[in-house]
Amino acid sequence: MIKKLVLVFIALFAIQSYAQETTASPYSFYGIGTLKFKGSVENKSMGGLSIYKDSIHINFRNPATYGGMNIETFQNESRPVKFTVGGSHTSTELKSDFGSDRVKASTFDYLALSIPVGKFGFGFGLLPYTAVGYRLETNNDAGNIGTRFRGEGGLNKAFLSAGYQITNELSAGIDANYNFGNIQNSTIQFNYNGQNEPLQTQSRENNRSDLSGVSLNIGLHYQRMLTDKLELQSSVTYAPSSNLTSKNQRSFSSIIINASTGSESVVETMEADLSASRFERNKFNLAIKNLVWSGNRTTKKMVYGG
Repeated sequence: MIKKLVLVFIALFAIQSYAQETTASPYSFYGIGTLKFKGSVENKSMGGLSIYKDSIHINFRNPATYGGMNIETFQNESRPVKFTVGGSHTSTELKSDFGSDRVKASTFDYLALSIPVGKFGFGFGLLPYTAVGYRLETNNDAGNIGTRFRGEGGLNKAFLSAGYQITNELSAGIDANYNFGNIQNSTIQFNYNGQNEPLQTQSRENNRSDLSGVSLNIGLHYQRMLTDKLELQSSVTYAPSSNLTSKNQRSFSSIIINASTGSESVVETMEADLSASRFERNKFNLAIKNLVWSGNRTTKKMVYGG
């Protein structure tokens, strides 16, 4: 029991310390960023499948897998409290007709905790939904920097899940997700004098969107022993469409760019009034309705956790 309580406190501390997901991809320039994989390392190891259900892993993609019989047949022990955390490091080589570069990013991918209560199972945690991270530049006719684009941030998902074991073979569950985050981007249009030298002071447009919204995910999971060594597992999930609310801010800054380090020093900033153009607050659809079904037959291998 003490070990389980320690895991709970670790999970709570980790959630408080959670940092927003980052990336280094020019494709995150569009919309709310690049979509992140919504699953654990076990899902990735199986090519993105979200079918499995066992006593030691957490399956983010189907809330029905949280439900289960609280008493296992192995030495009459209860199912364990499960805690999982994941991170990744990516190295990407970018190529174009004008050159190439290599970018790296290290991120936390998910934090989650699962707690069994009888036939019920509850879980909560955090994982990224999208990520924004780019620095793009265009050149003018003289070969100098014309425009510089920068962006960072992304959308995260805090979820609370509940699953229930209806029969020995069938379980059902639901995810309640709170989607939140912010996206910040800036644009610098470089200006030059008659000698094609950059002006000492440049102008920068700054934009920030704070995003929030609620979404649901409903799931069913079915598993049955076909023979002593062959098990059938199948699952279905349904996610209704949901909306995100975006609170937007825009400002314009006069900046001085250090030619040696590239750092930007703000001289003066002026806030833009977006309420007059009705861009201060708006809503958009997060995703279309989707229905996902998957099934698999596997050789039975008993797995227990403590």
